[in-house]
Amino acid sequence: MDHSDFLPQVCSTDAERWLCLALLRMASNLGILAAHGALARLLVDGVYSERSEESLLLAASCLEKFALESAEAGESDMKEPLKHEVCCKHGCVFGWDSHGWQPHSAFARAAELYENELRSQPGSWAKSRELWSSAAECALEDPKLAKQAMRYTEKAELEEPEADNAPVVAEDTQHAAGDGLVICLQGDLRERFQQFAAAFASPEHAVEHLLQLFEQAVAKEAFADGAMPVPEAKEECATDVAAPLKEAEVDEDVWALLG
Repeated sequence: MDHSDFLPQVCSTDAERWLCLALLRMASNLGILAAHGALARLLVDGVYSERSEESLLLAASCLEKFALESAEAGESDMKEPLKHEVCCKHGCVFGWDSHGWQPHSAFARAAELYENELRSQPGSWAKSRELWSSAAECALEDPKLAKQAMRYTEKAELEEPEADNAPVVAEDTQHAAGDGLVICLQGDLRERFQQFAAAFASPEHAVEHLLQLFEQAVAKEAFADGAMPVPEAKEECATDVAAPLKEAEVDEDVWALLG
């Protein structure tokens, strides 16, 4: 059957997505240039898998390999030569070269991953500066990318902000209604809370559950120590109960009326 008749009949479901990623990763490990870019595209976009830290690390690695090997070849748009015999009209790339990466954009996207999503990784900031510099060098080779090269250079020269591993709490008047409170969790703490909150209808419900557990723990501790809080007696209002009268303060005419 001719490819033009056969290929439109081929479709995949969610069950085959892991197989597609596994085959692309195998091809990438064999050094096929287009597989580096295709695998990175699927992982970065989160099309076939969740954008976990592990998958993004693999994507950053594939982007860097694609950019390095493309830059060394000098002609990233040139059709990749066959490395083994195949019986497909796409040659050995199977259409994987439609990922859209260029050497400079692959370096830049990998730098963004280390700068943001992979910030918790050791040495991520230095790695991102190195990748931004590589992106600038690649862009400078093309006069049409002069502005991009300047932007990459500015990124590479940025100084690392002060580290702050504690949760950032701030009032958000734009995204939260009324006097809402926004809590920004970073690194491992963020991932742990996301896993915990996945079992609830919303992050707010998860926080409410945590507060209830905290209140129960405090109550149990107080009960075990025998120091349960005793509600304070309310002071009687002076208007509710009249003060007793002293005999000396009563007028003599009143006593006469009372007999």
